[in-house]
Amino acid sequence: MEYISNSFGMYSEEGDKRVGAIVMSAIEGKCPWNRVMWRLDHLELEFEAATDTAVSEAVWERFS
Repeated sequence: MEYISNSFGMYSEEGDKRVGAIVMSAIEGKCPWNRVMWRLDHLELEFEAATDTAVSEAVWERFS
């Protein structure tokens, strides 16, 4: 059965957790928005969906 995220739109629970960690670091003030996007770009090397529009929109919604 394929994993369906309820929070960031990733295809795996691990990917979702990794995106969540990026978002939390931004919320805690450790990471500005441009760094969030940079980290998502690098996460794409492991999790292809990390730069999908749905993921970016979910991240932005949580970030703002």
